[in-house]
Amino acid sequence: MRRWISTTKAALAGLVALAGAAMAPAQTADWEPHPDDSLLFDVRLGDYRLGDGVRGYQTPGSVCVDLADVIDALDVPVSIDEDENRARGWAFREENQIDINRAAGRVRAGDISENIGQGAIYNTPEGWCVATQALALWLGVDLEADLRNAVLVINSEEALPVQMALERRQRAQRIRPDIDFDLATLPHGDTPYRMWRTPSVDAVVRIGGLRDMQRGSSSFERRYELFASGEVLTASVDARLASDNRGVPESLRMRAFRSSNDPVLLGPLRARHFAIGDVTSQTTPIAAQPTAGRGFVVTNRPLDRPDSFDRKTFRGDLPEGWEAELYRNGQLLGFSQDRGDGRYEFADVELRYGINRFEVVLYGPQGQIRRDTEVINVGAQSIPPRETWYWAGASQDNRDLVNLGDRGFARNANWRAGFGLERGLNARTSLAFHLNNLVIADERVTVVEGSVRRSFGPALVQVTGSWVDSGGYAARAQLLGRFGNTYVSAESLIAQDFTTERFGRGLTGRHTVAVDHNIRLGRTVMPLRGEVTYETYEDGRKEIDVAARVSANFRRFSLTGEISHRQRSVRIGPEPPDETEIGFLANGRIGRVRLRGEARWRLRPHNRFESATVTAEWGGGENSSWRAELGYQAALDRTRASIGYVRRFRHFALTASAEAATDGSVAAGLNLAFSLGPDPRGGIR
Repeated sequence: MRRWISTTKAALAGLVALAGAAMAPAQTADWEPHPDDSLLFDVRLGDYRLGDGVRGYQTPGSVCVDLADVIDALDVPVSIDEDENRARGWAFREENQIDINRAAGRVRAGDISENIGQGAIYNTPEGWCVATQALALWLGVDLEADLRNAVLVINSEEALPVQMALERRQRAQRIRPDIDFDLATLPHGDTPYRMWRTPSVDAVVRIGGLRDMQRGSSSFERRYELFASGEVLTASVDARLASDNRGVPESLRMRAFRSSNDPVLLGPLRARHFAIGDVTSQTTPIAAQPTAGRGFVVTNRPLDRPDSFDRKTFRGDLPEGWEAELYRNGQLLGFSQDRGDGRYEFADVELRYGINRFEVVLYGPQGQIRRDTEVINVGAQSIPPRETWYWAGASQDNRDLVNLGDRGFARNANWRAGFGLERGLNARTSLAFHLNNLVIADERVTVVEGSVRRSFGPALVQVTGSWVDSGGYAARAQLLGRFGNTYVSAESLIAQDFTTERFGRGLTGRHTVAVDHNIRLGRTVMPLRGEVTYETYEDGRKEIDVAARVSANFRRFSLTGEISHRQRSVRIGPEPPDETEIGFLANGRIGRVRLRGEARWRLRPHNRFESATVTAEWGGGENSSWRAELGYQAALDRTRASIGYVRRFRHFALTASAEAATDGSVAAGLNLAFSLGPDPRGGIR
């Protein structure tokens, strides 16, 4: 136990040190403002949005923000005298006097008295632009410039006057008479569904050859994928047609659906969303995982509400050769490559109490970038009082709507059906009920689940009980909360003769605590996460999993470091060895080159380097770009390198790629990508 604790501490310290070293800014006094470097931030203080935005610039090694805009947003009595080249006043407390004297090159802020550092203040057309690190020190708060989301995040250990004023206004509003506000009274425009709306089609065609020395085989492939989206019979329709390696159609996915912000669909069902074809099943707190398959779903839940209050699964189409990244509030959480089934999946992503802004970024081989953003607010009122939400559906797991080939399925393709209800009792309490019939561990079972959810101050608590018709049972308690700047999540599960999709077979207990907190390293704020999980099984096994993650988002780079440790014990036989791994994810730019990398080390057992991949993309001209990748896999003792060239023409893009490995494996291919869609002026383009 002591050995892996020491290892964990040392590796975590290394992660923090590496990230801190990478972020050390270099100030340059010769910088001049340019419109290409200009920025506009929203200002966030906790759950509040302040002011009308803050202007800023990207400077060498830092970000600066307009001092006058920050003064207005925080409502601090500081005045700027441009004639004297001086700013004076106080911030948040009268004893915290501020005197920025640029003529003398000195600044006094509270107990701080120092020279104005090189690159701390720049002259811009808007006025004084102050580096966020320097301004945070002078004001006594944390300032984090989230460039990806264009948000200036302010954190303070003490409540600021502007925050307390907003809270007082909220309390005052609670005692005022309720005023009905109907969004329908605002100007809006509806785009009615049509019997036919010409679809937009994306096509990817690949021709390539491969000689794999590890498998001792060679192959030549001809593949294509077609993605279409349009409207048929007053319903939105998405479709994907994919071939096998010989160019023969293999599978067809198709989904027809309608969605509405108001419960006006399907007559008496008053649904907000329904879909038929390729759908995703519902998740439940204990038994069922969301699974893709062919079937139908119908629900009146609001479109922006997740199925589970503490977790969310992100799944979507991923064409061949594309890659996907998942961000939460600007923090890189995961990376997914083409896995052969045309989908990306980030399963059971944990939600935080408060605002969760998720962004899935898709990168195509021709330089395409697509973003899908979803904002989830986990708050005190999960479902309005005296309102009932329902969900119903049935689907066949892991099957496309139409299977055109003769290939078998490695995964089970069983049918499932489910129904769920949620009812808000009051502003803080709600009830939920789930009934599912599905196959778990080759046994068809009917599972009944009931939940009670209650908010307590800045925390949500949910207690769930579950029963299966074979006689097993399980109970689970969950907590999500925010205490100051610390986010806490915890859960405890006990089970008896109960097998679930979420937690596997033979589990008798699972107990988890996770803490997210922003730590300060010098003048830089870094999100840190720690998680501990303890599991017990029917056969006497016990497992302890410890994981930590530290992230940094600075200027043009996002960096995430991870460490995980697993310790297992068994009732009979020798103890399994401990397992410890560390890894890094990085994404950013150096000049015009976009870089993305991933690396993993195994510390226990058998200390060794596991794998690494570095990808670089850069422009080769107005209509062309290059892509290079270098990777190493310890399991295969193989290093591989690839190069690709993209040429974009008026109506299509062409990619040529080649790859070679140190074991003699080689591959080469051509990718053709083009799109067809309706032209607003008429016809097809």
